[in-house]
Amino acid sequence: MIIKFIRDYDEDKWRLAARTIITLLYLKIKSGLFKQEYKDANFIKDSIKISFRN
Repeated sequence: MIIKFIRDYDEDKWRLAARTIITLLYLKIKSGLFKQEYKDANFIKDSIKISFRN
């Protein structure tokens, strides 16, 4: 029971992280900020950290 709960929680966390990253990338592409590749890489890393902190 506890193991199943943890597994489901992890899956939800991964799903949330994936959704967050996709949304942020979509917004960045829409904004036309994708020219600065180095900053984008840091932006994606920061968004992953933020989504896993929650």
